[in-house]
Amino acid sequence: MGAILASLAFALVVVGAAVFACRRYAAAQAIAEEGARRLEGELHVVRRQMESLGHEMPAEMRSGMLRYSEVGRCPMVMGRIDMAALARSVADEALGEYPRSRVVIGDLPPAWGDPSLMTLAWTHFIGNALKYSSISPAPRIEISARRNAHVEYRIRDNGIGFDMANRDKLFRLFHRLHRADEYPGAGIGLAIAQLVVARHGGSVNAEGRSGEGAEFRFSLPLEARATATSP
Repeated sequence: MGAILASLAFALVVVGAAVFACRRYAAAQAIAEEGARRLEGELHVVRRQMESLGHEMPAEMRSGMLRYSEVGRCPMVMGRIDMAALARSVADEALGEYPRSRVVIGDLPPAWGDPSLMTLAWTHFIGNALKYSSISPAPRIEISARRNAHVEYRIRDNGIGFDMANRDKLFRLFHRLHRADEYPGAGIGLAIAQLVVARHGGSVNAEGRSGEGAEFRFSLPLEARATATSP
């Protein structure tokens, strides 16, 4: 049964990603629309199979996969977002759990996107930085941005960092670089953040060094190029 659940989990991620890819290019290629409709049907079947086996799947994993699926499929309501105000609001709420930490937010250009989804992305990026810097003598998070061909937002912490050899694992579903008993979580937050950014036509990246902190970056287009419908 474990192998079946693992296969269904992998299928959900693969099909969901394929649906998203098809939708991104559907406006330019009519054939992608038909492909997206077929893949959406397959995704529905996979989700139903997962739900039927849900009582045997760990609750945290089941909840995480359904959340990931919903984030990838929900309609987007686009508008201008004050990213500085949004990041501050998310940080202030998260700091309730990390009273020793300090979050410094610089000048952040506004963005065009879905406020609810972008709040979710900031929640996971900031929450990740707070969690992995929490054992530092003076936990500090710095949030900044720079503008060139796109807008790049940066979240830097002085936490435990990571080995760059493992960078590709950071944004994968249920992949963790540290034990759950040391740093709790399902290993889904950064995967969701990446999905949100991708739906806005952007990209994510990260740099770090073990014991020396990490910097997570996400870039958004200067113009509205997001997928405004469900993928």
